[in-house]
Amino acid sequence: MKQRSLTATESHSVVALLMLMPLLTAYWVVNTQEWNTYNIWARDHVDLLYDHWSATDFWLLHAGIVAAAGMLFPVFGKSLRRLSAQ
Repeated sequence: MKQRSLTATESHSVVALLMLMPLLTAYWVVNTQEWNTYNIWARDHVDLLYDHWSATDFWLLHAGIVAAAGMLFPVFGKSLRRLSAQ
């Protein structure tokens, strides 16, 4: 199989992806600290008693995930409606 060199557009795309790698890596490193924050800080500083029911930090983690996913549904729903109309 003969190898070909990248076109100018493909080269620009590769460079752009390589430039994004440090930013995306830093984002995920910081984002993973959310788990530590909930488990360590919230456990000691947040009152998790709701009407005689004691929540755990597990519930806080999943409340954040549900809230983030809930914000994405309108965006994707609009895009999907546009695609299905075509």
